[in-house]
Amino acid sequence: MNVGDTFGTLTVTSIAYRQRRDGTQGAPLLVDVRCKCGVEKTLSVSTLTRRRSPQRSCGTKGCKKKGPSQPKRVKSEREACSDERVQLEAIKAAMTLRFGENAVSYDPSDPEANKRSQAEGRPVVYGGSLSAAEWENVRRAGALPAAGTVTPSPKPYSPNGDPLDVVPEAEWTTGMRQIVNYAMAVGQELLGLHVHVAIAREPKWPYGATYGKGRLVFNLSRCGRRFFEQGISNDVNRLLIHEFAHHYESDHLSERYYDALADLGARLARLALDTPDLFRI
Repeated sequence: MNVGDTFGTLTVTSIAYRQRRDGTQGAPLLVDVRCKCGVEKTLSVSTLTRRRSPQRSCGTKGCKKKGPSQPKRVKSEREACSDERVQLEAIKAAMTLRFGENAVSYDPSDPEANKRSQAEGRPVVYGGSLSAAEWENVRRAGALPAAGTVTPSPKPYSPNGDPLDVVPEAEWTTGMRQIVNYAMAVGQELLGLHVHVAIAREPKWPYGATYGKGRLVFNLSRCGRRFFEQGISNDVNRLLIHEFAHHYESDHLSERYYDALADLGARLARLALDTPDLFRI
């Protein structure tokens, strides 16, 4: 079902979708329809699509008969936004009125970005909320930017980005070596694999470390030298749990990521009880 579809005398003007637990768009749930007689209603999708006796009119007395006389028809806002001749400023104003000042479009390439936008109070507009013609005009006008461009999830590595500014091992302090060895040992115990650990200077990164595909990179520019020189501290363990949870889930705002944090924290505590020597590296 799409905006603009007709069912008898009813035309679909907007669609409300179910929201899945992971924040993605589910099946259509409710639709706003406009009858040819001018009456507007909100109906369940099943009312229009059921096999037996689907609704095909607004059901009012005037509509069942001839219908009241109507003034000369004027284009609706939805039709105007679908017209290729519409002014781009008008599109921007219409989207602001309909969805809100800071609305963004759903970005399937960055699921976490959609959740970040919602967490910041930005309305997220899904594909079925607009017709194909409206989306074309929205893109031309630069309205409803993708959530991934407004609230992107952290992506420290880019295929076209600058190479990592890695601190050579020859420049590591004793404290740095201790924390690197500890991270490798904890990674082996908790994740069951050899974790390659490096230290980099990346002042533009807003985070203290990154993890992906068995590789952990500490960011000296964000952590600072004291992080390494204070030994195995709460700060070190907190950062390792945060990063190693990405071994199971990249999305910071997903339930699976929170479960991984809890599981790793519990296992690290058990590891400290069972293997205390590990924490004396």
